[in-house]
Amino acid sequence: MRPFLSSLSSFHLRRLVSHTRCTAYRSRSRSSSPTHPAQPFSLSFAGDIGKHEGFRSFEKPRVPVVAPSSLPVFLHCTLRVKPVRFLLQKMSLLNTTLQTLVVRLRDMSGNVTQQKLHNRVFDAYEAKSLVFQVISPAQQLVMRQYNGRIPPMHPAGQPLMVDSWSELVELHKPDNEYQLLPRRARNNSAYAVMSAICCSAGSPFEMDHRLEPVDFKLVFKSQADQDARTAFNLKQTDKVPQTIFLDGLMEAPKASALVSFYNILTPAHVNNLAGTEQFLREWCREPTDGDRHRQLKLGFSSLLSKQTHLFLGTNAAPGRELLNYAKAKNIFVYAKKGSTYQYVP
Repeated sequence: MRPFLSSLSSFHLRRLVSHTRCTAYRSRSRSSSPTHPAQPFSLSFAGDIGKHEGFRSFEKPRVPVVAPSSLPVFLHCTLRVKPVRFLLQKMSLLNTTLQTLVVRLRDMSGNVTQQKLHNRVFDAYEAKSLVFQVISPAQQLVMRQYNGRIPPMHPAGQPLMVDSWSELVELHKPDNEYQLLPRRARNNSAYAVMSAICCSAGSPFEMDHRLEPVDFKLVFKSQADQDARTAFNLKQTDKVPQTIFLDGLMEAPKASALVSFYNILTPAHVNNLAGTEQFLREWCREPTDGDRHRQLKLGFSSLLSKQTHLFLGTNAAPGRELLNYAKAKNIFVYAKKGSTYQYVP
């Protein structure tokens, strides 16, 4: 059996052992009886494994090995080998080579190191709520002058957000720098809209004013929550959805912002955002003692105590009628133009 086993790889051996059936028989003190001397134990193999690819043929049905006299055992093991088919095509898929790219990555302290990225890295960034940005050489010079930042409205523009591997390959240049930042938004689009808001002329907001949206998520689960929502929707034209989960929030010293994002805007989206703000103002006036939403109410109360701005972001510029409808409800609309978002007056 040894020549056969030595010819098998570890993978073949595992498959061989997994299909083994062993039956052991213990004799009753046969070694002490002169008529029943110590018996050898043997291994017999069943199955024509020589016909299957990956195995060498062998013909050794039994391999006798004398058991120690102190262990009067007759062990009979039968190995039944099932046919093994190697799916070389599927196995080759496991060794697919990843696409890689060496980039100059800038950390939070401004240090730049070379890092090798592969084409699946953006899945990890999304899972960790990180934003990957490209910094052009011109922007690098400005960041050195302004302590790692680019002032709003600067001609060099802000670092561009990269969403996918194909986009990175298209934009990559050896002299570019890249950076990873915490997103603090529900998605990359909402992050880009908030960046555009902060860079608008006269904006009271900076990117450091962003809050984590999940900390302000309100789900109407209990009967009391459902009753409060139903009562509000019955008397108001601007309705509140089943869950209040904003795409972005910002809180500056003297102003706050509620941000929602949609690929295509509709009047219902305008109504939802306006209704959400109005509902939260009424909801926060209720007593917080013993309320399971106490911490959430305190957070929204802090936001709404300042001058609150409402923003809608979209990938497609809406028509004039919808823009006027949003403006009538004091909602600012930012639409995507090229690779950035801009305010649509």
